[in-house]
Amino acid sequence: MQHRSEESARRRPSASAPAPTPFVVPATTRLSTLPVPNSPSVSKARGDPLETRASAWRESSPRRALVLILVLASLASAPVSWVLDGVTPSMIVYPLVLLVGLWRFRRGGGTLFFTIAATIFLLVHLPFTWAAITDSGENPSNASRPYNPAEWIVTLFAVPLALAVAGFLAWREGRSS
Repeated sequence: MQHRSEESARRRPSASAPAPTPFVVPATTRLSTLPVPNSPSVSKARGDPLETRASAWRESSPRRALVLILVLASLASAPVSWVLDGVTPSMIVYPLVLLVGLWRFRRGGGTLFFTIAATIFLLVHLPFTWAAITDSGENPSNASRPYNPAEWIVTLFAVPLALAVAGFLAWREGRSS
């Protein structure tokens, strides 16, 4: 019997040992003020000149802002296309590729990625653009599918072309700075 009481005494924490305390952020500290490991402010604090210059370009370039606006316009055109033309494979894949590009864009790159993606999208949809420009009156992939020339010119030609050009110019600007 004595043996069991010694075991239970060993299992119980001693009263003299302090209990571990969890990490607690003071109530007066906002989470947005805590440093993020790879943020520009931490890099600036480390004194990394290349990272500081890259983050300054990333934050201040009007071409990068234009690229972001055009990517958002392309993402917004997908649901419009789904309503007018039905769900098509290219309007599923292209927005997913743009979302991957946004992830790269957020990390400081992605402008050339957007250029390549928009150029491929533009080339794949040239028959639709040509049908819309020449007003052929039918869908190039299937005559029984909807024919929306105004929407095709905007979503399949104008926005991807503008994104390809702006992405290339932003990429070139980033390489020269």
